[in-house]
Amino acid sequence: MVKLEWFNAGSAVFEGVTEDPASFPPLNDRQAQRSWLAGFLASCPYGWSARGFI
Repeated sequence: MVKLEWFNAGSAVFEGVTEDPASFPPLNDRQAQRSWLAGFLASCPYGWSARGFI
């Protein structure tokens, strides 16, 4: 199950809404990192691909 809080934090960081260090997941929590990354990438207008992001 994806925690919506981390998803929203990742999205907020991508959009530049927050620079709070608490908006980044702990390094020892893989599920939080996955949720955060999903939110970050969901905000990317072109999605995550080698061609779209480079």
